[in-house]
Amino acid sequence: MERREFMAAAGAAAILVAMGEAFAEMGGMSMHPPMFKALQDDCGLCVATANDCLRHCIGKLAMKD
Repeated sequence: MERREFMAAAGAAAILVAMGEAFAEMGGMSMHPPMFKALQDDCGLCVATANDCLRHCIGKLAMKD
């Protein structure tokens, strides 16, 4: 995978995550019943950690490391 393809894929993923968060805030409703709240929170934490990892990797790529 070339650097441009990687950056395009990373950008598209970031946009999708941002759109999903914005949509969730606008609706004010959760798509899951309260019994799945812990799972929803854990998945959100997982996505945030993956975003941090991706940001770190892109930084390393920019430094040619």
